[in-house]
Amino acid sequence: MQNAFVSRGGMFDIIGFDVSKFRRMIKPLKDVLDISRKLGLTIIYVRHTYLPDLSDAGSSESPNYWKEYSLVLLRKNPYYKDRALIKGTC
Repeated sequence: MQNAFVSRGGMFDIIGFDVSKFRRMIKPLKDVLDISRKLGLTIIYVRHTYLPDLSDAGSSESPNYWKEYSLVLLRKNPYYKDRALIKGTC
């Protein structure tokens, strides 16, 4: 779980999602990970991030530019850069 999605003060919280709903998933996911590790399964983590200059986010012609919450948030207020999926931030 990335902070941008589940933490108070993160991207989803800033744009108005009720992150308490997402936070309820943390304990069950942790339990699944613990069991998976005990069974010797390989755990793979994936992070959704963009480069700080957003060069990998797509141009204004890309659907991603218009639909990706973090990109919309950053266009409205660049202040939130550290909360919106930028590589090297939360």
